[in-house]
Amino acid sequence: MGLVSFGAGVALGYVLGHRNSAADVERARQVAAQAWQDPKVQETVQRVESTANAVANEFAQKSQEVLASAAEAVKQVIAESSAAARQEPDPSSEDIVSDPALSTEDAGSDWSDEGGSSRSASS
Repeated sequence: MGLVSFGAGVALGYVLGHRNSAADVERARQVAAQAWQDPKVQETVQRVESTANAVANEFAQKSQEVLASAAEAVKQVIAESSAAARQEPDPSSEDIVSDPALSTEDAGSDWSDEGGSSRSASS
């Protein structure tokens, strides 16, 4: 697009800077108007316009389908997470004793046999 704009600018600058610029611009305008009124050009314009409208309509329809599907998926995830949040936690899966230094044995353990400090603070 930048190269086309640059080329159009160079051509316009050439035409406007030329001695007969007013006559050249008028001649170019007339040629462009005649080309635009040509039935073959108008037929091509109609064909392109029709194709563009068909593509735009198809894109809009597909977009609506995708958005509806995404909205349904979001609703399902929200419903599942809400249901999971309402469930009572399973007490057997909880970590009841999270500190391994707190022994659940009746005799107790001071972990000194595994390299920990002893219960007696004698030094």
